[in-house]
Amino acid sequence: MPYEDEQVQTLVILNVVASTFSFLGATFIIANFVAFKEFHDNIAFRLVLFVAIGDVINSVGNFLGSPDPDSFVCYLQAFLTQFGDFVSFAWVTAVAFVIHRVFKSEQVPTKQDVMRWYKNIHLVIWPITIIISVLPFFTSSYGYDNG
Repeated sequence: MPYEDEQVQTLVILNVVASTFSFLGATFIIANFVAFKEFHDNIAFRLVLFVAIGDVINSVGNFLGSPDPDSFVCYLQAFLTQFGDFVSFAWVTAVAFVIHRVFKSEQVPTKQDVMRWYKNIHLVIWPITIIISVLPFFTSSYGYDNG
């Protein structure tokens, strides 16, 4: 059952308001990471940084509102929200992985172990999120969804 135009506008406004709070919070995290050099060597802060980057990307997509169906902006919004959501999800999963490995390891992992995990996490997350976000362009899965 499609939404009425008034309902769509209400949902768009609520989405933009919620995205504004997410954008501001994530931007605050990124700004603090950039401002405080001591955060750069800390794996926990690095992981949170990439969750925040995903949230910023998703928020930018949501700021586009409800664009005209099949327009460039509609496809851009679809890509940004898909990519941003999946990046955030993947980095939260990476946080859980690192916490699990640190607390469930037989021996305390070294800094080299953690940095190797961090590098491997990047090698897994970025290609997968890009492929998953680009693939719908080839299958014509992005498009109008009634709001």
